[in-house]
Parts: sequence; structure tokens; C-alpha cells
Amino acid sequence: MQHNPLSTETQKMFSPVVASSVSPALGSAIHVHKDHAFKVEVSVAVQPWLALIVERAEVWTNAAIKVPSEESTSDAKNTINDPVDEKDLNVGVKPVENSFGENTSDWIAIPLPLVSNDKKNLLASGIADKQFVVLSFSGDLLALKNGEFTVRLVVANGAAGGISFSNYHWLGTYGQNATIIVDTPSKSRLSTEKWYSQFLELDEFGKSSTFVPVRSEKIPPSEHAKEGAEIATGFLKWPKNLQSSSACCFPGLNLLNPSSELPYPTFSLLSVSRHIVIERSQTWWVEPRTGKDKMLKTPYDIEMILWEQDNGSYAVIIALPPTAMRYNDESHISLKWDPKNVVQNDEYTLYIAASSGEAGSDVYSLLSIAMIDVQQFVRSLQQTKPEPVVLLPDIPGAVPNQMWDHFGWCTWDAFYQTVTEEKIMTELQEFIDDKVPVEFLLIDDGWQDYNEKNQLVSIKMNTTKFPNSFEVVKSIKKKGVKYVGVWHTLIGYWNGIAPDGQIAKDYKLTEVTKRDGNKMLLVDSSDINRFYHDFETTLRSHGVDFVKVDHQVLLTCFRKYFAQPDLQGFFDDIIPEDSDRLWESYQNALIQNAALHGPTIWCMAESPNVFFSTMIDKLQSKRNTSAGKWQHALRTSDDFYPNRIYSHTWHIYVNAVATIFSALILGPHQHPSSPIYSPAKSPILIDWDMFHSFHQFAPLHAAARVVSGGSIYVSDKPNQHDPVLLKSLIVGALPSESAGGARSLRCQSPGFPTRDCLFSNHTKDARLLKVANRTAENNVAVLGLFNCRLGQGVTDGPILDTISVADVDGLVTKKGEFAAFFFNRNETMRLGYNDRVLVYMEPGKAEIVTFSPLAEVEGVPIKVGSFGLAEKINA
Repeated sequence: MQHNPLSTETQKMFSPVVASSVSPALGSAIHVHKDHAFKVEVSVAVQPWLALIVERAEVWTNAAIKVPSEESTSDAKNTINDPVDEKDLNVGVKPVENSFGENTSDWIAIPLPLVSNDKKNLLASGIADKQFVVLSFSGDLLALKNGEFTVRLVVANGAAGGISFSNYHWLGTYGQNATIIVDTPSKSRLSTEKWYSQFLELDEFGKSSTFVPVRSEKIPPSEHAKEGAEIATGFLKWPKNLQSSSACCFPGLNLLNPSSELPYPTFSLLSVSRHIVIERSQTWWVEPRTGKDKMLKTPYDIEMILWEQDNGSYAVIIALPPTAMRYNDESHISLKWDPKNVVQNDEYTLYIAASSGEAGSDVYSLLSIAMIDVQQFVRSLQQTKPEPVVLLPDIPGAVPNQMWDHFGWCTWDAFYQTVTEEKIMTELQEFIDDKVPVEFLLIDDGWQDYNEKNQLVSIKMNTTKFPNSFEVVKSIKKKGVKYVGVWHTLIGYWNGIAPDGQIAKDYKLTEVTKRDGNKMLLVDSSDINRFYHDFETTLRSHGVDFVKVDHQVLLTCFRKYFAQPDLQGFFDDIIPEDSDRLWESYQNALIQNAALHGPTIWCMAESPNVFFSTMIDKLQSKRNTSAGKWQHALRTSDDFYPNRIYSHTWHIYVNAVATIFSALILGPHQHPSSPIYSPAKSPILIDWDMFHSFHQFAPLHAAARVVSGGSIYVSDKPNQHDPVLLKSLIVGALPSESAGGARSLRCQSPGFPTRDCLFSNHTKDARLLKVANRTAENNVAVLGLFNCRLGQGVTDGPILDTISVADVDGLVTKKGEFAAFFFNRNETMRLGYNDRVLVYMEPGKAEIVTFSPLAEVEGVPIKVGSFGLAEKINA
């Protein structure tokens, strides 16, 4: 193999390929029929002077492939080069043993002809101003057996401008080959009694499980699921006191006795072609991990695994509390038992749902139905539980549901714990001077009466920082702010209650032990409801409308058994013996007092115990009289960190994928593929956190917040605003100038990654992260595009990818022509529903594309599409 002698930076500068797009995408799995050809399309953006010496594009594959033409079908050798020696393969090709055990060094090259690219250049966004030449290659191939393929661009030997370069360029990175799977017609077996055995291989313990089927049914045909597609679901259950009579099974970890070798049920996934895992990388946040057939072992709890099988079937497994999943190695997963049994389930419980691949299946239909089953199961466990504690006298005030439709400002990243009354009023006046209508305001950490040990002294404000105490709320509202909220932790403040403060005098306290051995005082479970009631009554009586409750997982963690030293200390949780007796009472107090009387932001709360016990059971229960009054919000990722340059694209990627798990599990009707889709009924708002408008990545975050479906709020510092960007997110005027006020231009339902990018790691793969949403009328598509490859070393770089109207689910109109508007480029074009558009994007950049159906105007030979106000991102 030839090596380019130039430095990495020089190689990037003079690389023949600036960006590329391959369809089917490298790193994906393509399912083809043995007797039907499939098309490979390659588009490359190259420097103009290099375009003159590009000779061809080649598909390199170890699958049995021929070109289906009259000249080649009789003799495949006419179109296939001789096998290439393995030592000549670039790192873009990673030979592996295929399913037929054939010689994997027999990789063959198939030329792809250059095709006319005029149309693609016309539809390309982000190409012209870069002075790139876009070359497109396309060819039909016929696969006879399974295998892999990658693509390379071949250029003429020589040098240009005194610079020597390689005569070929591989598209993709090491191990990023596409997998070709030749489907053979077969009858679905999802109707068999143990259909789950096609997806999971169980160990000795696993085989002793009881399977409880839930459903086996056809799903309605759609553009994503063909006629006859099936879905089957059910629960695998094991008794809690399971014992083993054999030492041959793969040992799991005994939570109650870490030194014991008592195994837990263990299983492995079958026929995995690609997967995505939702795992808790921290005790309070989840993040995705993607891969192909092997999983990367980590020390984290697994919340959900979604995978595609070699035959195109999808399957998803979810562990339900008190069951959790852990990696044993790259193939085996064990179940573990969480001693805090918050849902009162006395069995290991693993939910599994699968769809048939032979008839064509839809991954989002599968996920939506799975979440319906999970919610129903959790609620069934709660039916025998006693009613909640009787409410104390009602708390005055109730905030209308439309609060999240307004634009907001939070004090956290502006001032952190140094927040003061003076700083808030000064900053608010700056927004007014810039004519930016802030209509909800959150006073974050720093306002409370706490001591130097971060212990809460009283339920009053810190009068040193806020000399007028709660009168600041009235002062804020006089500036036109409609809703004011404040922050606190689940236990009051980070390190509990001060032993010599007013709270210690007024309420019964209990001493708990932290993981580090230190002691901490908390309000006792017998008095926490009264404390929360008094706290919330005080807040509401002074005009506070909502609260953000942080550090929610404090009473649900078990790092005693899975130590994470890097996270211990300030955020350390308390030992299970203490948390067990406090969890239920604290969550009931939160629901009955804070959440019952206004919107609540759940933060540091991505824990199964919070999801299943608090949000599904208590928050959405028929016993909860607040259900339907307003939306609460759930933060879906770690914080926005202004000064961590490489955190921003990761932040967008994690939020997009976490939405799949969080939004669906809290409201299965939220995705258009759900059989009961109804966004207006969603009780939970997805919150992607605040951001800075005057920041290098402000346009990236602004686009993300618009398409997320969550609230839009910033945390700008004094004299650091971008009024133009802020006004593009808002429609309306300051309250002093308009009786109608203003509203933020957010989508009204959660945004989800499109199907074609669901299994990609967008911080590394050369694929745009595409987040799809719709307008409230479901007739205009909104597509957020993000290049998240930033800070990943060799994988940094621009992306050339394709988009389509068809990427967006739930549109009323799917026929005829559409008009597309690219906001950042101020560019429009017309295209059909299934037309693919080439988009070029630099790292850390974003774009919002709006697709509007074109309508004929009677008596006039023109068609009209409406995008709203051109200067607004999503109007």
C-alpha cells in the first residue's frame, strides 16, 4: 500500500477529496434481494485543479457482485478487475471473515461511471461559495452473496503545483465499510412461542426464565414498513432469588455481595449488523454508544439496546427496575438487581420487542409500540400501591401551559453562584434595550440562604445578594417578564440542611451517610411533605411561577457497588440504607407540591427510577390532579459548557439521541410512527439546556433548540448578546410595545434523528446529524442539519451528505413538488418528495431547512410555497 509522505495538515489541504457522500452509506447495512440490482451513488467535492485528474471511482468489495448489464451478466469478468492482494488494501478496507468463510483477501474493484451532475449541483447547498467541483458517480450492482464494500477515488499519478500526492483516496475511515446482506425470502417466525430466541442467546440462568407475551400483530403498511410487517413483544422474567447449579455459566456481578460469584442471568445478542446503546455514563445523564456486530465494553449501566439484525429485523431490549444491564464483554450482557425497588417489582424483568425484516420493518414504529408496553407494565405494578399522602392546603397560583412558548433567560452561565439582584436587573435591561423580549426568567443556583459548607439555612433568599429579598420577583415582572422561576436541589441544597439554621429548628431532620463516609442532614421523610409545602407556598406567595429541581438522582444511586471515583465528592450520593427510606417520600413531596402547582424542570434526572416511578407513575397517573394542566420539562443531557470548545457538537448529538429514549419512554405518542401519535397531549417537554447567543457555536445551538421541540432560552453574560440571532428565534415585540407579546419559534413536538442516521456516531462518522420535526399543522417539514465532527482528531472535517423531504415523518402532503428554504444560506429550491439534495457543511456548523408543499394558484401559471418570515429561523 502507498503512503502519502505529507504531514496530516498538508494532506488535508491538498487531499483530492474535500468531502464525500456515498449511498448506501459507508458504515451502514444494506439489504438487497438476490435477483434485484441495487444502486451505488458517490458524490465528491474536490478542488477544481484536482477535478481535472480524477480518473474514476471504484467500489471495492469482498462480496460476490457483478454489474447487471447485457455485456456483463454473461461474463462477470468483463466488469470486475482481478482480485487485489491484501497488502495493497488501504486502511479504509478492513478485511473480516464473512458469513461464508471465504478468503477475505479476494477484494475486487468495480468501476463506477461518471454521471451527469448538473441537477445535483443545482440542488447542492453550501457548494458554490466554496468553489468546489462536485463529481457524481453511479452504478447498478447485483449482489449474489453477503460481504462488505468501500469506495475509493482514483486520480492520475503525478504532482501538481510542486506537491506530490497519492493516486487514490479512500472514502470513509478504518472499519467503516458498508455491509451487504443478501436477503432470502423466508416466512416470519415472530408468531412462534419462543420467537425471542431468534434475537437473544440465553445462558443457563436465562433459559430458566418465564416469557410473558404481550402482542404479536401486523403493523399498518407505510413508506417505511411494507405490507405484512409484524411486531412481537413480551417480557422475560426471572425470580429474584435465582440460584445456579452449574459453574459453567458466565458470571455476572452480585450487587448485594460484590465479592460473591453468584451469577446473574446473562445473554448475548444474535445476528447483529449494527446497534445503538443508551447507557448511563454518569449517574444522572445518559449518552449513546454505537457500533456494528461487537459492543464496546464500558463500566456503565445500560438502559436500552436497539439493534438491526443481518436480515433487516429490528429488536430492542429495555431493563425495567429493579433490573439493570451491564456489559460482561463485547458479546455478553448480564442483568443485575437494584436493591432500591421503587416500582415494587419482585422479578428480574427484561422487555423485548422485535419486528420482522423480510416484509420490511420500521424502527420508530417498533420503538413507539415498545414504549407503550413499558408504560402499561409500570402502571400495572403501581395499581396495588397505596394512594399518595393527603395534600396539605392548596398553594396559590397556577401557571398556564403556554409558558414554554416564550423566550427565556437563565442566570447560570451568566453569573453562576455569584448571581445578585443588581446583576439580574442590569442584564434584563440590556435585553430590553436590544428589544429582545425575555418573558420567562430562571434564577439559578446562588439565590438561596446557604452557608460556606453548601448547606441550606432557611427558605428565604440570600439578603446579601438580594437586599429586597423576594421583592425582586415583582421588579423582574415590572420589566415585562411574565414567568419567574427559581432553582433548588431535591434535598434543598447540595449538602443538605445546616444544623444550626432555621430549617433545623422548624423541621425534623435525619442524619445520612455519604459514600465518602461524611455525614449530612436532610429533612426527615416524615416531615418532607410539610417542608416542600411551606417552601413552595413561600415561593408562590411572592410570585414565583415555576421551579427547576436539580440533582434528582441523589436518592436513587448505588455507586457503593459500582464505584466511580472521578464522580465522588461534591456530587456524592448517600448510602442505600439511608436513601431507601427517603426516596418515596421526597418524590411524593416534589410531585404534590412543586409539580402540582406549576411547571417543573427535572434536572440531573435521567435515571430509570425517576423515569419509571416518578414520571410514568406519579406524574402521569390519573391520581395526579396536575396531569394535563401544563408541561413539565426534562433535561436530556449534561450542561452547556461555554468554554469547552469540543463539547458543543457532542452536546447536540447526545441530546438528539437521548430524545429517542426520553421522549418515547415518557410519552410514546410523541413520534409520528406511533399508532396513537398526538403531540398536544405530551406531558413532558424535552429540554436541551440554555446557550450563549454571543458565542462561536451560537448558530449551532440556536438551530438545535428550534428543531428540538423544547423551550428556547439563553444564559447570556452582560454586554454579550447577539440581538440579530436572538430576534431570529422570536416573533413579536416587547410587552411595552405590543399587547400580544412575543413567542419563541420552537417546534411543538420532540425532534428525532432521521432513520438513515440513527445508528451513526455523528461525532466521528462522515454523516450529517439530521433532526426532523414538523410545524403544528404537520404540513411543513423542518430539518435540522449538524456537522458534529469537531474535536475528534483524524475524523474532523467537512461533510457532504444528502437530505430529502422524505426524511421527515408525519407530513400531511407527500405528493407533488416542494419548495426548500435553507435559512443560513438564504437559498431556495424546488424538489420532489423523494428527491435527494446534496449538502456540504463545515465542522461545527448547522442549517435549518424548511420544506413547504407547492400549491397551484388558480388562473396563474405559478406555484406557491410558504416559509413564513425570511429573517426567522422557524417562522
